[in-house]
Amino acid sequence: MARILLVEDQESYRLSLGIALKREGWEVLHASSGEEALERLQADEPYDVVITDLKMEGMIDGVEVIRAVKEADPLTEALLLTGYSSVETAIAAMREGAFDYVTKPFSVDELLLRVRNALERRTLRTTVEHFKRAARLEPRFDAIVGQSTVVLELLKRVSRVARADSTVLIYGESGTGKGLIARALHLNSPRRAQPFVEVNCAGIPDSLLESELFGHSRGAFTSAVQAKKGLIEEAHGGSFFLDEISLASPSIQMKLLKVLEDGHLRRLGENEARPIDLRFICATNADLRRSVEAGQFREDLYYRLNVIALEVPPLRERREDIPMLAKHFVEERCEKIGKHIGEISAEAMAVIGRYPWPGNVRELRNAIEHAVVMSEEEAIRLEDLPSHVRGHVDETSTDPVREETSLADLEKRHIAFVLGKRKDMSGAAKVLGISRSTLWRKCKEYGLRE
Repeated sequence: MARILLVEDQESYRLSLGIALKREGWEVLHASSGEEALERLQADEPYDVVITDLKMEGMIDGVEVIRAVKEADPLTEALLLTGYSSVETAIAAMREGAFDYVTKPFSVDELLLRVRNALERRTLRTTVEHFKRAARLEPRFDAIVGQSTVVLELLKRVSRVARADSTVLIYGESGTGKGLIARALHLNSPRRAQPFVEVNCAGIPDSLLESELFGHSRGAFTSAVQAKKGLIEEAHGGSFFLDEISLASPSIQMKLLKVLEDGHLRRLGENEARPIDLRFICATNADLRRSVEAGQFREDLYYRLNVIALEVPPLRERREDIPMLAKHFVEERCEKIGKHIGEISAEAMAVIGRYPWPGNVRELRNAIEHAVVMSEEEAIRLEDLPSHVRGHVDETSTDPVREETSLADLEKRHIAFVLGKRKDMSGAAKVLGISRSTLWRKCKEYGLRE
């Protein structure tokens, strides 16, 4: 539903125009002066069209209103109502960004035609902006590095799934690149020119997450001084990616279920539900099936999300990709800081290849970034690598890994080693490239101290 702000100081005139606009199915809000219009523009969410009279009582005229409209949201279209004697001023207002002007007296049909034209122009400009945004994003699968069989099979599946509009649930350990897969789904879908909005449940306090996701009306709670569109609503027409879905509270789980079932969203403090059109993509590093069985996750929401499941393999299952990834991260970091490093020494690459990388691709990226910064040569040397990577090799070099040693055993030994070096969980988690909650879960799983 289009949102229109009507700014007119003559009450009877304003009310009659408002009725005509509402009959078209548009949401119409009123301001009786330029001052009130500026307050609304600052407090409310953006409007699609603002219709303002040129001359009104008070210090602020229609030209000032249009200037404020363009500052609040450049995509909002503005129409000016003016008398014959003010046409020159109206033309000046168009230089400020007004879409058109209507001279008084005018028929309602004439005004409605101008409003429809303004709405069409806003839609066109919004679409162009989305295309520009999509063009700036990493194209297709370029962001996903690897030639291993498991990665190529995953990308084939992503390519097929992207063309559908089904809800997708992405599984994988922390740091495996679930966010890259979600973005690839969007960039290869028919929605690619529309917004891609990403939210991590672990990154926002639970007390704020509900308002951030669903938005709120003005006055919905003490600090809600203006209406706010939620992040789900920001993704309208495109894709919404919710990471760490297992951490969502029961209240948020229930609201997400309603959005998925009804295709409508209700902001905090509002009674009216708004239609929403988007593709839901979620990710988790937990076993949601177990969470359902433990009563920690809604079963009905689980089935709504688990329409199509994709699993991103941990780095230990695609070890042949490690050299390619390492070189990619060296080039990426060098480009950002303006440094030239041509290669990774054979000794350093051997250590990188043997290290278990429990933090997966994220930990590898962090280690390479450290090495690039520390390197004083044109090649990454062993001493440039983080101490915990070198230390792991030193620690295990006198006790070579036997063929029958399990991957879980390697991971357990490495986590124990890092915990021995870093006494606090937060510091150890940062070194490992995983979240504190993931480290805590692995410690519990392996019987290590918290």
